[in-house]
Amino acid sequence: MSKLVSDGGLTRSAAASAIFISVSFASSGAFADCATSGSGPVTLTCSGTFATTSTTNTNPNPDTVDRTQTFSDSINGSVASGAVITGAGLSPTSTLSGSAVSLTNNGSVSSGVNVAVTVQGSGGSTFNLSYSGSGSVTGMAGAGALQLLGAGSGTTSATISGTSVISTQASGGVFNAFGIQTDLTSGTVNVTVLNGGVVRGGNAIEFDGTGSNTLANSGIVGTNIPGTSAINGVSASLVNNNSLTVINHGTGVISGSNTGIITGTGGSVAITNDLGGSITGTNTTLAMGAKAASVGIAAGSVSGSNAGTISGSTHGIDTTGSLPGGNPGTSVNLTTNSGTIQGTATVASGFQVGSGIIAKTSVTVGTNSGTISGGLDGITAVNSFVMVNNNTGTISGLSGSGIAANTAATVTNASTGQITGLTAGIRGVDVTAINSGTISATGGGISSTGVLSVTNNSGATISGATGITANGTSATITNMVMKRHDHRNWRHRYWYQPRRHFEHHQQQRRDDLRDWRGYFCRLRRHVYAVQCGYPKRNFVRHRRLRQCERHSQFRHDHRRHRH
Repeated sequence: MSKLVSDGGLTRSAAASAIFISVSFASSGAFADCATSGSGPVTLTCSGTFATTSTTNTNPNPDTVDRTQTFSDSINGSVASGAVITGAGLSPTSTLSGSAVSLTNNGSVSSGVNVAVTVQGSGGSTFNLSYSGSGSVTGMAGAGALQLLGAGSGTTSATISGTSVISTQASGGVFNAFGIQTDLTSGTVNVTVLNGGVVRGGNAIEFDGTGSNTLANSGIVGTNIPGTSAINGVSASLVNNNSLTVINHGTGVISGSNTGIITGTGGSVAITNDLGGSITGTNTTLAMGAKAASVGIAAGSVSGSNAGTISGSTHGIDTTGSLPGGNPGTSVNLTTNSGTIQGTATVASGFQVGSGIIAKTSVTVGTNSGTISGGLDGITAVNSFVMVNNNTGTISGLSGSGIAANTAATVTNASTGQITGLTAGIRGVDVTAINSGTISATGGGISSTGVLSVTNNSGATISGATGITANGTSATITNMVMKRHDHRNWRHRYWYQPRRHFEHHQQQRRDDLRDWRGYFCRLRRHVYAVQCGYPKRNFVRHRRLRQCERHSQFRHDHRRHRH
């Protein structure tokens, strides 16, 4: 049989084999790499298992393994479920101001060369950047995990799903780079971690832009690996003095070895910590130059509410700049606390003791129905006043004062409220206290070196070696007790009055029975008279009739006399 030869000199079978191999390689390349196509937006899709290189692609390309995918257009990127990208990581980047760059990651991206994933706007003033998906991102060998960079005045958002882990690697028991970083933006930044989601890093979430920064957390931010810790759970730039709004839901955990949350001296934290939520600083060793080992929240100022737990080994909330490199801030203003705010270290532990709340200037607590406690003081205002509008819970200082104010302490302590300390329950220059509960200390209940005004309501207690110490210019003390007529009123209200009502109802029942008896007597008299043929004028002569009449008249006279 003669061989079939193609025009190029190959047999037809050999040509077919070559075509098959070519198609196989093309298919393999299309499956295990990224592809870019279209415009307005450019579509970027990645699938399969492959390693990217530290190079840049700027054109539509069906087969690209470049880390940086740069276009003067909006970009809609995705990593398919099951895809594994290693090497240099992935960075979709737009250079068109006003465009949007999004990445949905349902696979796995890791890198030890660069930040594993960067979603970026470059060369313009406004970009809208977003990250989402059910996949994971890992930064290795000192590289960060996820970065959203350069939104300018636009928006930045990241949603971490309940199945995602965004993490950097650890060295020596400490994560060595950020988990999530947002930077080069003056616009609105929103990061959401859903229940089950995990973000780990030296700063697990790092807000470095100058805009409005918000974290809504239902997952784990910081660490959940025993023996390994983040430095800070959430941080705002200490240089730019960024401010944070943190909403930590009931399943949310935010932790770090130094702090749960930290900002610079001029930065503020607006906190909403729901029931079950936890914000903690875990370190117990005092670093060189530090005045605190760890703090739950360290910021220039703190406001909001707490229903969960905020704690550090030294302070729960601190605006004095007690950590290394920190500078003094200002105030703490909480509308409500129904949870626990505490500095956990005690004198017996040998660690640095502190306060549940310590502020450089003033502390205001609207309503405390929970616990505020510290190894030293419960609440401390270093340079200004403390105001507690309504305490129904516990405020305690284990080795100092329950409340310590540099100037004025104004406190309303309800019947269930307890304010306790070792040296004093309440200490300040000018002290105004309305007490319906318990204020006590081993040293003295209340101590004032200025103007003192105390109202101790009936049933309340102020106690100590000295109940009240007034070493200032004036003192007004009103101690309310229950007077004698109060006891009489009590007996009248709770004994005589109900008894009188009972007797009245019993008499009413007797009157009703008499009414029925009188009715039947009259009816019987009429029937008897008719049957016996008595004329009407002779009714009174019959003995039975006279008995009925006498009974009826007695009932009428008796009721008229009573009323």
